[in-house]
Amino acid sequence: MIDSIQTSYIKSNQQGIGLVEVLVALLLLAIGVIGFAGLQVRAVSATNEAFQRGQAMVLARDMGERIRVNLNARDFYNTTANWQVGTPQPVSTYTPNCVTSACTAQQLAQFDINEVRLMALAIGANGQARMQTCPSNTALRCLYVSWGNTQPQNATAADSVSCTLNGSFQSSSNCIMLETY
Repeated sequence: MIDSIQTSYIKSNQQGIGLVEVLVALLLLAIGVIGFAGLQVRAVSATNEAFQRGQAMVLARDMGERIRVNLNARDFYNTTANWQVGTPQPVSTYTPNCVTSACTAQQLAQFDINEVRLMALAIGANGQARMQTCPSNTALRCLYVSWGNTQPQNATAADSVSCTLNGSFQSSSNCIMLETY
């Protein structure tokens, strides 16, 4: 008799427990899936940043080699105004096209600058390139390639949009800086 009372008591107290367990399990699963989705978003963001940084480094190295090939126009490359002349043009419409015709050292430098600026735009939103005298050594030239909201320049006052501050890299910037000779 006592066994039958205990059995009926246990059965009556356990009604509906399975549904609560299922709901708790679903809640834990949902939290796990949300966490996994967050990790995926972060991984895609990190992959994009690595791609942009790699492209910027290739672009800066390319420009450094172009400058070494055209040393007669080194000062022309370093003039900031030459990096800001209008919107870069596709190579096929650029005049003179130094790929298909002979150019002077200055024309080749302007052609190179146009090409690098055009490729910088392809890196990402507001991609830019610029060259200026390095703040730490006036004999060196610093080539900046930036993307996003970062400006390819050295700032002398603290701001959040310049690549470097007094020659030191700002950790919040999206850019690379390459010293050229």
